[in-house]
Amino acid sequence: MDQMHTIELGGIIIQEPSTVLTNLFMAVVAFICWRKLRSKSDRNHLKLFAQLFFLFLTLSTVFGGVIGHGLMHYTGMWGKIPGWYLGMASIAMIERVAIRQAGYFLTEKQKLYLNLFNYLEIAFFMSMSIIKLNFLYVEMHAVYGLFVIVFFFELFYYFKTRDPACKPIFTATFFGVLAMLCHAFKISPNYYFNYNDLSHIFMSIAIVYYYKGFKALSDKGHRYVQIKAEALS
Repeated sequence: MDQMHTIELGGIIIQEPSTVLTNLFMAVVAFICWRKLRSKSDRNHLKLFAQLFFLFLTLSTVFGGVIGHGLMHYTGMWGKIPGWYLGMASIAMIERVAIRQAGYFLTEKQKLYLNLFNYLEIAFFMSMSIIKLNFLYVEMHAVYGLFVIVFFFELFYYFKTRDPACKPIFTATFFGVLAMLCHAFKISPNYYFNYNDLSHIFMSIAIVYYYKGFKALSDKGHRYVQIKAEALS
């Protein structure tokens, strides 16, 4: 902590102020996306999960930026837990979107196992993050959720339906990888704008592309399955 950039406002020590600001910037982007997606007239189940993704992400970045970074001098590592848990919850929501889309082309037993494993996975990473008080498990959950479940299931869904809504999600994954690499390799432009800040900028871009994909989400996969079933009957 002694090596962190700090400022003092009204007698309150704020650590990593640039990280607080980039977290709040990301929160604003996620909140705008949530509001815009929420204003859409249709309310299919995919978009409901997508809305929760942006809502939990907004809360996660606010708590993570203010309490987990800015006030860490007072809260310690325990102050990071709300942001971590809300962040993992947001990724769990986007996983539900991808799993439901892939589920159009899976058997009932396959969907049951997939859903069960998904619940066990989020429970495992949440438990380990609080037991060990280590951000590594939050990162592992993000990598698994965004780059294994979401990316590959969206790819699977795209090959089945050619739904153009998947393309912005692939672009979002690319910027998400850049954010992950910045954090993993501690790529810091300078002392006042570190790897956390740079990764937040890439994640903000990724959020915009996730929104572009989610606002165009349709039940195309579901209609495809219905037509196929009718053709076989």
